[in-house]
Amino acid sequence: MATREGIYVGGHEIVERYVGSRLVWEKEKWIFVGSFRDLSLRTISSDFLVLNTTNNDGTFDDKYRNRSKITKTKINIKPKNGVKRVVYARYAYTHYSNDHSNDYLNNYSGGINKAPGLYIEFTDINQRDEFKRNFTNGDSLDIYIKLSGGH
Repeated sequence: MATREGIYVGGHEIVERYVGSRLVWEKEKWIFVGSFRDLSLRTISSDFLVLNTTNNDGTFDDKYRNRSKITKTKINIKPKNGVKRVVYARYAYTHYSNDHSNDYLNNYSGGINKAPGLYIEFTDINQRDEFKRNFTNGDSLDIYIKLSGGH
């Protein structure tokens, strides 16, 4: 089944669809958390990818570090030339050398060296490989999350 990004009627976006009084469709509510430009792949493991962010133009809203509340991560891959692609992941976070959250990172990094970068965790290797097939060094990413409870 295809994922629907939105429904528009007469130029207005429909965010809920009812049949009678029963809700049958609701637009997913994604929260924008970060954007990175001109990235390169540095490390690959079974369920993680690490991308270099050093000297790259990027922002990430670290207030969403509570991994247990994030149900899904949507990543828009934007190549320098070509069409935007959408892939999904379990979780994404950043780590910088001045980041004092080593206890937090030890719980979720699977033993990966804590070098500065953007860490993307996948639910399985198929999801990871989908990202790898669609990402080329030099691409940019926009990252969105979906919180549990639809917040």
